[in-house]
Amino acid sequence: MNCTARVTFGVWIALFCLFPCHLFAAQQVEIVIGQTTSRIDQFAATELKQQLERLFEVEAKISTMWSGKSTHTILLGNSPQNVATAEKMGFQYPKLTPQGIALKSFRSGNGSFLLVGGGSPPATLWAVYELGNQWGIRYLLSGDIIPEKKKTIDLGRIDLIMEPEIKVRSFQTVDASAFGFESWGLADQQKLIHQLAKLKYNNLMIVVHPWQPFVHYEFGGIKKQTGVLWWGEKYRVDGDTPGRQALGGAKWFENPDFAGKESYEARTAAGQKLLRGIIETAHQVGMTVGLSISPLEFPREFQSILTHAISVNHSNRLLIAPGPEQRFEDQVLINLAKAKIHAYLQTYPGLDEICFRLPGSTKWGAQASLVWKAVLTGNRAKVDQSLDDLLIHTDEQYRQALKENLVALAFLQQLLKQENLLKSPSGNPSNSNVRPFVTGISPALFPVLEQVIPAQTGVLHYIDHTARRVARKKQLLEGIPARKIPSRLVLTLSDTSISALSQSAISDIESLLDELRMLKWEGFSAQVCTIGDLDPAIDYLPRAAFDGKLTAKKSYRDFFLGITDNPPATDRIWLGYLAVEKATQIIDGNSSHFAFPERGMLLKHATPEPIPQWWQAATDEYSTDVVELYRTYDALTGRSRPLFYYYAKRSEFMLSYMGAVKAIREAALAKKTGDIEKQIEHLETAIEAMYDGLDTLGDIARNPSDRGMIAVLNAYAYQPLLAEYEKVLDESEN
Repeated sequence: MNCTARVTFGVWIALFCLFPCHLFAAQQVEIVIGQTTSRIDQFAATELKQQLERLFEVEAKISTMWSGKSTHTILLGNSPQNVATAEKMGFQYPKLTPQGIALKSFRSGNGSFLLVGGGSPPATLWAVYELGNQWGIRYLLSGDIIPEKKKTIDLGRIDLIMEPEIKVRSFQTVDASAFGFESWGLADQQKLIHQLAKLKYNNLMIVVHPWQPFVHYEFGGIKKQTGVLWWGEKYRVDGDTPGRQALGGAKWFENPDFAGKESYEARTAAGQKLLRGIIETAHQVGMTVGLSISPLEFPREFQSILTHAISVNHSNRLLIAPGPEQRFEDQVLINLAKAKIHAYLQTYPGLDEICFRLPGSTKWGAQASLVWKAVLTGNRAKVDQSLDDLLIHTDEQYRQALKENLVALAFLQQLLKQENLLKSPSGNPSNSNVRPFVTGISPALFPVLEQVIPAQTGVLHYIDHTARRVARKKQLLEGIPARKIPSRLVLTLSDTSISALSQSAISDIESLLDELRMLKWEGFSAQVCTIGDLDPAIDYLPRAAFDGKLTAKKSYRDFFLGITDNPPATDRIWLGYLAVEKATQIIDGNSSHFAFPERGMLLKHATPEPIPQWWQAATDEYSTDVVELYRTYDALTGRSRPLFYYYAKRSEFMLSYMGAVKAIREAALAKKTGDIEKQIEHLETAIEAMYDGLDTLGDIARNPSDRGMIAVLNAYAYQPLLAEYEKVLDESEN
């Protein structure tokens, strides 16, 4: 060892001897939760500890009582001990409603204090996540984006009280599609639920269908035997499958929790385990949970029980429903529906709500007059209008829907009169009965809604397929007695009609939220068919529920500024979303099923008609989005680049899809003129566009919905297109 080295080493030894080791350690933060028995409070403490240690050079300690030794103390929750500690320091604990949250800094001679509290344990958990947001964390459905550099902790200058104007902030899951949440296993669902809690969603609505493997029941000697996913469809993803690099070498696309489950019994057991896990996880983070079911649709094995039943057209022939000759008050029908409902409640005793979906077409319209006279006006408050008066102000489509709704509601009234129908088997201490809702009400019934809805029943209003269409009918919302009937509005962020493409409806969503606040609605239910690039919209909804002055533009800018730390980039991102919104409006305004994932979804465009101008207009808007996203991506470094690469590549796929559609139409026009070479050339262009687009999705797929979309588009778009091309080649050679 040379002299210099010996001196340096000696200096370090001297320093460690002169100064205590703790001066070189991270700062200490004490998280005080008091003598709480709430598991949610305890979970909030662990989440806060993790956030602190990810953001700052600190060591966080959770304690039940304030030690008086730490210079940085966080009082978490409103336990009596924490209230007393705050008062001891001369700070008055704020009064909050059960959903209110507070972040309040104060000082005393003992150091810096921060109150992180809520009017209930779930609200305390939201307060923890709001604090994380204030400190720069951004919560996406795919995970958190954390600031890259740790900072010195400062508990001062935080002063925030938040109370929601919209009380119920619901999110729908499961439903029915391989590119939606039906393909998500429990591990992915649990991650989704935790991210939703971070965003202050407080209700989870699980949407299930009669043909799925989530419940078993028997009636009249018949056992339920249908239990499949995705309408019974199967999606092969080996061989010539563009995008297969995201599918892990699998032969079939599957929900991972159902892999290898071949029998009805095995699938049902897997399905029940999945839903129970979803319910348990939602309750762990303070959410209430509802289950949406169809009480008037049954698997086809029950055909012999319902002699007047008919096949349901949209169900791949898996379901039956009452036909026009089926009486709504038929006791066999009521008992069958009761058996199904009891099976769901027994299987999932932790449910807080059950939502009854009225079918789109019951074929019961002929019984409407009888219902109006004998049931709705006979046993309820007086209805000022006659049925004829009500019908005369509607068009034919509304008229038929109104009649069928009336009879279905009469059936529901009879059903809800059954003793102990909604009694929770678990004896839920807060409410022994599961709270009933109904959805699928025709707007034609809004003028008499208070008279026709069963007593003590809320309504989940599904006005139309897209937010754009609902916003153009928002005057209908004014006719709903939301102050008397608990009312929630379905807000569709992405609709299945164009689910293969990126969508945005944020301006219409903003307008509808304003209406809900003004009309004092209970809440909203966010419906999403694919999550894709909807992170800022999903973040905006609950934020706007707490802050009525928050605009969509400001919310988006704040969201992306926290991710990019680049103000010019946030402007470009906003322009990109506006372009996607324009494209969404163009497509939704011209075609109701333009990119609906179904058999023939591409080849249906192979008609020898002029190419619509709006196709190019939509393509131009998607092009603008691609340009803005890549400009943003090129300007960024670090943590945000992978996210924007994902967004940009998804937008690239939109251009590929629109290019394939255009080429297919051009092939049809060439066929009409007898130009077989041009027809083949255009089909080759379409095939190349779809292959490249799906391969792009395969490079960036990050969740089961992305992988499911690859599987579905291969089955319904790419493979049929390839088969058509080979058919044309064969014909050209003969």
